[in-house]
Amino acid sequence: MVLVPSRWVKAAYEADLPGLIGKIAIWPAGVDADYWAPSGGARSTVLLYEKRQPEAAEQAAEIIRASGFVPVTIRYGHYQPEEFKRALDQAILCVVVGQSESQGLALAEAWSMDVPTFVRRFDVIPDEGTPCSAAVAHSVDRCILVER
Repeated sequence: MVLVPSRWVKAAYEADLPGLIGKIAIWPAGVDADYWAPSGGARSTVLLYEKRQPEAAEQAAEIIRASGFVPVTIRYGHYQPEEFKRALDQAILCVVVGQSESQGLALAEAWSMDVPTFVRRFDVIPDEGTPCSAAVAHSVDRCILVER
C-alpha cells in the first residue's frame, strides 16, 4: 500500500505507474488549530509564500511594495514552523506563488491563523503539461484563486 496526501497525487501516481492502481490510499493530514491560532496582535505585513517560483515571487513583492505594503517572504522548504507562524501572525494577507500543492498544509495553517490567501491558479504545471491541483486542493471562503 502506498499512502498519498490527496486525490490529485493518487491520480498522478496511477497515471505514471499503472501497476499502482488499487494499491494507493489517500491519507490527508490536518493542522493543529490550537497551535495555529492568531495571537490577536497588530498585523501590517503581506506574507509572500514562495514555492519554486522565485522570479514570480519577486514580481509579486514589487507589486506589494508599490501598493504601500511591506512584503515578508517565506520560501517553501527553507523555514521552521515557528518562523512561518510568526510571519502569519503579523500578516494581513498571504500571497501564495507556487505551482501545486499536494494538499495545501501551508494554506490550512494560514486559514487557521485567520489570514486570507491569494493563490495563483494552475490546472497543469506550466512548461511541463503535468496535471496538478489548482494550487488549492479544496475550496474555502478565505482563499481567492487568481487565474493565470
